Amino acid sequence: MKSRLKVVCLCGAIVVGIVAAGGASAAKPKLAKPKPAQSEPVAAKPANPPSAAPAEPLNGIAQSFGKAGVSDCLSRVNQVTNFLIGSGPAGAVPFLPPSSVNRRIISTSMEVTQQNGVPTYASATFAPIGGQGCSVSYDAVAYWSNTCNDVATKVFGNMQSAGVLKQGVAILVAGANVRVFLMPAGQGCISIKKELLY
Repeated sequence: MKSRLKVVCLCGAIVVGIVAAGGASAAKPKLAKPKPAQSEPVAAKPANPPSAAPAEPLNGIAQSFGKAGVSDCLSRVNQVTNFLIGSGPAGAVPFLPPSSVNRRIISTSMEVTQQNGVPTYASATFAPIGGQGCSVSYDAVAYWSNTCNDVATKVFGNMQSAGVLKQGVAILVAGANVRVFLMPAGQGCISIKKELLY
């Protein structure tokens, strides 16, 4: 993915801005995901990234982690952030440990722009497994103007209902390590997709 990288120091954190270059020459993430509906946020798609790392240039987020000394989880950072960003512009803040960056947990928080222009929040956390690869947990949070019942059937219709967490947050399931939580918010609904990759 060709991108422009802007790094700014903000309260001790590095802020990374990524703007995806359009056109046929822009590299696309090699991740299986359904074509989004008009109102579906990019970061909330119920798709599962494959375990293989993409063979493509590093995006701006992965480049910033690489410059900080991350190598073991770098291909996973590139893969998962490409999946969450899609083809739109995004901004990101990396979280790095004070030392031994390549051997400790790292994370990033992102603002992803949906196709309809509405921003979505996503975060991804990466943990190296001593030369054995990298485990990942990511969350994608989106607000919908529809009710949670509508969101469950129209957006996440391929997922199975698994009841509620306690009394008001519905759970949808797609696979052993994929959940979507639907929380009423006024007249609308907030979806939180969580997935673990090993």
